[in-house]
Amino acid sequence: MTKELTVGINTARILRTLWINRTMSQIELARTLGITKSTVSKLVNELHDTGIISIISKGDAGPLGGRKPVFLSLNSAYGAVLGVEIQTDFFVAVLINLHGEILYTVKKAFNLGSMTIADAFCSIYDDIVPGFREMRVRIIGAAIGCGGIINPYNGIVSQSNPLNIRASQNVYEALDRRLDIPVLIENDANCGAWGELAFGTHRENPRDFIYVLGETRNNKAINAEYRGIAIGTSIVLGDRVHYGQDFSSGEFQSVFRSGEHLNQFDMSDVEAGIYEEDEGLFLKVARELSKNIAFLVNMLNLKEVILGGRIEYHPEILDVMQDEVFKNWSYDSPTRVRVRFSQLQEQTVAYGAAGMFLEQLFSLPDVSASKHRGDANRLRERTARATSFTMEAI
Repeated sequence: MTKELTVGINTARILRTLWINRTMSQIELARTLGITKSTVSKLVNELHDTGIISIISKGDAGPLGGRKPVFLSLNSAYGAVLGVEIQTDFFVAVLINLHGEILYTVKKAFNLGSMTIADAFCSIYDDIVPGFREMRVRIIGAAIGCGGIINPYNGIVSQSNPLNIRASQNVYEALDRRLDIPVLIENDANCGAWGELAFGTHRENPRDFIYVLGETRNNKAINAEYRGIAIGTSIVLGDRVHYGQDFSSGEFQSVFRSGEHLNQFDMSDVEAGIYEEDEGLFLKVARELSKNIAFLVNMLNLKEVILGGRIEYHPEILDVMQDEVFKNWSYDSPTRVRVRFSQLQEQTVAYGAAGMFLEQLFSLPDVSASKHRGDANRLRERTARATSFTMEAI
């Protein structure tokens, strides 16, 4: 039985610090956060009563004796978060604990047909959740990743070519009536970026990078269907996913594209459908994609290009991308741009979606002047339903 708790700013700071650092002593928390040891002790005791914090060990006393330091950690058994990627013909699901450790993953064939995203998620949820009972895990929240123009703050999918959605869908409204856990939704490429923000290294330093999601899937455009390469991107500036005015930031179409074909590149739809099996065609796609990305990287002075999805099965693209970034650079000094894979391959969207949920759950109140400040805080409050906490207005 957990205890209800109203979470103020210092409590939120303790939770986030433990989430990022995994383990810390109360003394380290007080020093890091600049608050008194007695305040930390009081708040930690309250958090421990809810079950979300564990006392994992006691260290050694100092050379002059005194109390042994108590080390704290988020309780990985407190609950799990489900991330689901929805495509027209399959889904990928990943279940993670509060530390981001994968407890379960599955990829299954799935026919989206004319279902709404909310209906599809409920169908997937009902299919896989019974299998979790033997694991004795409690699902405290979930997140959906899919292609399209998506406002994650209010759960509106306004349009999706990959899923053939032409009329907007309010996913939160539909799911809140049917499920007793909070569910978030985000664009698939943005999910990849959230995974890096939530679980990547050097989280203490703000990062500027572009995440490139490369997949092979069924696509729909102008009421026509074809199978081939699908590219989405997500731009992160100062550790914030950039959404743009209408939440369409990251929608990709090559500047070299021409002709009447449906795919995103300067090639026929037949070529786009077989690019993974043809080395020459893949290198053509890799070179064209890299030219587009290199322009953005150097124009925005980004420091990292992260590639995820099926494109990770083609290591040759790393050298091509690095080469194009270098050729696009206009100064004699070397560029300092790192190009790498996400390492999650086809789990990247589902894992990143779950990471987004945890990033929001352990976020701090937004006190910036951003036009999305209110939206961000409402999203934070939405994820708080996953716990017994009540988020205090700041």
